Amino acid sequence: MTMLPSILPCLLLASLFAADDPAPADPTAVDLQAIQGRWAAMSWQDDGYDATGQKAGPGFATIAGTTMELATRGRGFKALKIMLDATTTPKSWSMILSHIPNYQGDKSAFREDGTFGPYRGVYQLDGETLRIACYMKGSAHKSYNLENTNDRKGKKEPDEGTDKLYWLMREDGYTAGDQATATGCTIDKDVWTAGEGASISSTATWSRLRCWYAVGDGGSVRIDLGGGTELVLGSVSAGSDKFRFPTATCGKESATGKIRISAATGNLFWGSTDIQRVAGKLRVWICGDWLLDLADPSPASASLRIGLSPGAKLQLVRWLPATTAKP
Repeated sequence: MTMLPSILPCLLLASLFAADDPAPADPTAVDLQAIQGRWAAMSWQDDGYDATGQKAGPGFATIAGTTMELATRGRGFKALKIMLDATTTPKSWSMILSHIPNYQGDKSAFREDGTFGPYRGVYQLDGETLRIACYMKGSAHKSYNLENTNDRKGKKEPDEGTDKLYWLMREDGYTAGDQATATGCTIDKDVWTAGEGASISSTATWSRLRCWYAVGDGGSVRIDLGGGTELVLGSVSAGSDKFRFPTATCGKESATGKIRISAATGNLFWGSTDIQRVAGKLRVWICGDWLLDLADPSPASASLRIGLSPGAKLQLVRWLPATTAKP
């Protein structure tokens, strides 16, 4: 009995600390909060090719609560409800759509109230980027592929696994291209079509740069990286008039993308590029595909300067100011 007085204070102190210990955060709630806001739709892959150029066009996704709306050229949709589960591996995503314009596919997934779904898949949230891989209701095999949608065994085989892959990049905090100066360009609704000697520039410095670009045979977009270094974006034939492969060249460094891009008349295609400054390197992404890691010629960041071949187009130029660089 003589030990009881000394034990009681210890028990009371332990219970006090236990009461102050916060409960672990719900990972699903954390991710749902993290994806709120406005995102740029940089890539929309469909059965092994990037369909954004012909089917959708550059656009934006807005997530508010459990609702997501994707606004693109004629192929946008509004998700009546999105549902996440961050406890699975990979993390799970599903949504019920309230509107799919011009839908021509299998309508067995339409619900009695006219909505569509559930449209299931997985997601990957990595700082400024969000990947969503989805498959239709009738898919026989669920591959959960967050890299590409090239999942057909042959032309007569049905879809297997990932049907759509969306690659989104956060829009919040980025400076819009309307603050840049365009020379030698025809401008129509945020689309700049290049004439002779066309360029787009700004005195602002950037830590991350992205844009949509369109080039045809022999055309290019040239981005000044600083220090006399230039990144040249172009394309090569994918063996068909309907598709192109994007290319990126910087000095002796050259790479061809693995993702085919649907091309319009004259082999003109829309591709997206994202140039990130990562640990002293310049990392170049095209349509969500990591193509090049380059030595950064201008660690202090460069002013914006983009040159365009005649007929090339540029849209949705955005950059993260160097003074607000994010990791």
